[in-house]
Amino acid sequence: MSDTYPIAPHGGALVNLLASDDAAANLAAEAANLPKLVVNERELSDLEMLATGALSPLTGFQGEDDYHSVLETMHLADGLAWAIPVVLSVGDDELHRVGGAEAIALCRSIARTISSTPASRRCTTAATPASRAPSR
Repeated sequence: MSDTYPIAPHGGALVNLLASDDAAANLAAEAANLPKLVVNERELSDLEMLATGALSPLTGFQGEDDYHSVLETMHLADGLAWAIPVVLSVGDDELHRVGGAEAIALCRSIARTISSTPASRRCTTAATPASRAPSR
């Protein structure tokens, strides 16, 4: 317990990914040149919860190691208890289109960018039973 938080954040750190007005303008300019990925309503909700710290200590969508670890052990790959996969649903065509990009722009529609994320957090579901794979 601390003076700032009556209950310690899960994982020890409360994450705040919201950008200031100046940083948001710079990020929007950078996102204009990134490959675009349209997110669905669930992913948009996950993105909002990531940005505001509701999913602390996550700092972005889970990558493949965390995804499989959560499904198999209900813990992140680093051992922290976590029961919910938080991933982007990316189809094969979309994955091929964004290819080796270092980052991608997440959009509500192709014309409205809302965020960007490192593309290194990729996850494949080929070895995952269909009943447990992220919806597309």
